[in-house]
Amino acid sequence: MTGNVAEWTSDFFAPYRYLTLIDPSTSPSPTPGYPVKVIRGGTFLDIAEFGRTTFRSFQKPDVRAGLYGFRVARDP
Repeated sequence: MTGNVAEWTSDFFAPYRYLTLIDPSTSPSPTPGYPVKVIRGGTFLDIAEFGRTTFRSFQKPDVRAGLYGFRVARDP
């Protein structure tokens, strides 16, 4: 389900550490005063490489754009 809009996540953006993948969902972004959230995947306007679910970018959480969406999910 990629390629329509990029998806907001609840994770704060932080660079991955060398050779480890750490989910920074409870950690604020490393830049004080500028917390940013992870956006996964690409949009129909992006190049094909960005359409992968492993592609990650970031944006301030108060930004609204027609190219960003979210998926409603529930923990079991």
